[in-house]
Amino acid sequence: MKMKCKNCDTPFEAKRTSAKFCSNVCRTLYNRSNSESRLSLSQKIDFIYDYIVSSLSGEMSPKVSEKPKNNIPEKLPNESAIEYKIRISELNKS
Repeated sequence: MKMKCKNCDTPFEAKRTSAKFCSNVCRTLYNRSNSESRLSLSQKIDFIYDYIVSSLSGEMSPKVSEKPKNNIPEKLPNESAIEYKIRISELNKS
């Protein structure tokens, strides 16, 4: 059965009717790139609320300003999960 990969849009011959990706690499890349969108609605609301409160008060709320554990840097705004992992791996190399 001919299918279209959900990640790269390449047509591929699926072994199962439930197949969505042409390879494990495409499946992994797709899942990693969409991991940020898996936050629940309440988690998103909490994050937005904390951000607004910290912006209005001019201070960082304890939840937002917590230091990262194990000296791992915080994720930068507008930084994708893949970019963040690359940055951490580069820090671990040095």
